[in-house]
Amino acid sequence: SRDMDDLDGCAKDGDSFPDVSPVVSAVRSERSLAPKVPAELVQGVPCRCLLAAAGRPFRRGKAASRHVRRCSRYNIFVSHDWQTSRWLKYASLLVLLNSRAAALATLVVSLALGLLVACEVLPNYSWLVSLGYLAFGIFFLFWQHIRDIFCTPKLAFLDKLCIPQDDEEVKEKCILGLAGFLKRSGKLVILFSESYIGRLWCIYEITAFMKMHSSQVHIDMQTVPVVLPLLILLHAAWWFAVRLLTFLIWQTSQSSSTMNVLAVVSVGLAVMFLITYPLQALIGRRLTKNLQSLSRQLRDFDIHESKCSCCSAGHEKPSGERIPCDRDLIYQTIADWYGKDADDLQGRLESFNQAVRTQFADRILSTWSEHSMPLAGFICTVFSMNTPFLIIRIPDAIWQAQQQPSAYLACMTAINMLIVGWGYIWPAMLFYLWACKAMWTLTLQHNRWPILIEVAAAAFVLLSWSIVAAACVFSVLFHTLAPLLVFVVVMALGLYLLRFFTLPKPCRKNTVEKPKAVVECGECAQVVRDDSSSFSI
Repeated sequence: SRDMDDLDGCAKDGDSFPDVSPVVSAVRSERSLAPKVPAELVQGVPCRCLLAAAGRPFRRGKAASRHVRRCSRYNIFVSHDWQTSRWLKYASLLVLLNSRAAALATLVVSLALGLLVACEVLPNYSWLVSLGYLAFGIFFLFWQHIRDIFCTPKLAFLDKLCIPQDDEEVKEKCILGLAGFLKRSGKLVILFSESYIGRLWCIYEITAFMKMHSSQVHIDMQTVPVVLPLLILLHAAWWFAVRLLTFLIWQTSQSSSTMNVLAVVSVGLAVMFLITYPLQALIGRRLTKNLQSLSRQLRDFDIHESKCSCCSAGHEKPSGERIPCDRDLIYQTIADWYGKDADDLQGRLESFNQAVRTQFADRILSTWSEHSMPLAGFICTVFSMNTPFLIIRIPDAIWQAQQQPSAYLACMTAINMLIVGWGYIWPAMLFYLWACKAMWTLTLQHNRWPILIEVAAAAFVLLSWSIVAAACVFSVLFHTLAPLLVFVVVMALGLYLLRFFTLPKPCRKNTVEKPKAVVECGECAQVVRDDSSSFSI
């Protein structure tokens, strides 16, 4: 029997069949992909089920959810491949679905506790900061569960949960009617991994979604590289350690001079940075390489090079039973959607290739730059590592403001206290990420002296962060408005640099196709390209 590995075109565990890339014949299959699915088969799961048991639905093997329910529409359709780690998909969906709520909850809790301490309703204990981090952790992990208590659950389509696995006939209908599920979905979430673009069923899901929603002005697609949330969480852990270290050193060094405290903090941060930066750089370079490869793969796309498990297995199960060719179905459907009436099958498929290289590539890469990398998830997750310290900074700022003779000076004093004692970390976070991104790209381009480049990169990242932090802290010495002005300028500059100067430029030049020998595939009566190149990153 078929399992969900067949749906995304991935070979089963243990398969060692050579991957071949057939070109479909002009003979239509008796099976066909349908643009609609029977209403009685349309069922979804609440988004919280995607995050159940640390992403258990993304684990290989059969799974069922008691929360599956009939529905007419989906909020999101999750497109992914089964070769990618469940943990990466779980982290991706946590950042995508829960990070904004976690950031807002952390801010509200921190402001409320800070004001209660300032009004002397609560004692001014340093450990109250931990309540802010506790709020972030609870909402980051369980926001979808909390939301479903008070609101109508958001419904998602995940192949493994929403397509019945115990009835082969119904499962076949659902797989063949996959376009019908996509038509009922408001948003397509692409969990992009190193093997995603090379899977035939994954390409079909993108194609069907865009075709089913072609009449809409805005097609809601979001590409989330599964490595990105891992990098965001690593940066969040780094900044959590930074804030904790600086706070502990400052608290235990009250009797020392300011310069001595700064020296101890600087040394501690430098040591922590040298320990954690290599791991950040490793994951960051992988993310940068994946994005560059995604652009290149889209610009050089050829559907004949996509992989499908039925062809990889030689259209035969270990038991000897024949496996129908899914490639034939997808080729015929795409041929109906693309090309001119006078074109033959191969001409229509070439029209589809051109559409992927231009229209699809522009849309997928634009969704990456506008929604996924890196500002939304980065700001909500990483910035929240600084938010709980409002609990101890708000009382200090209010106390200093009360000592001023006028309302204007009181307001400016409170703002400056918050910037100097708390807010300066935010622009430092932005410049730190920008510097890291610049160095990741540089080290990928110049790897002749990797150790020297890594040392220079670490020094550049640490220096840029130190300059931004120092500018915000010491600007209070020059003018009352200086900290606020410096804060606004460096925040805007950091956002601008991240938005326009960190993303690899799409490669719009298509590579020249090399001549490829062809051989006959007797099992499916199709031509097989003799090409040993892999279409994965």
